[in-house]
Amino acid sequence: MSVLFLFRVTGKSWVKMIKYILGLSFKFFAQAARLLLFSLDEKSRQKNQVSLILVFSKRKKN
Repeated sequence: MSVLFLFRVTGKSWVKMIKYILGLSFKFFAQAARLLLFSLDEKSRQKNQVSLILVFSKRKKN
């Protein structure tokens, strides 16, 4: 119901909304990739991977 309502109200601008959401997710993945790249030690790399997994699991639950 709400999706159809939004589609009728926004019209063509829903494409802009999708692009905006994709842009946000892309920025998040870019930050995650930078975290992994900047961690040179194996220990810190493992810690970053664990924290990334925690972030992803929290996002999936929400």
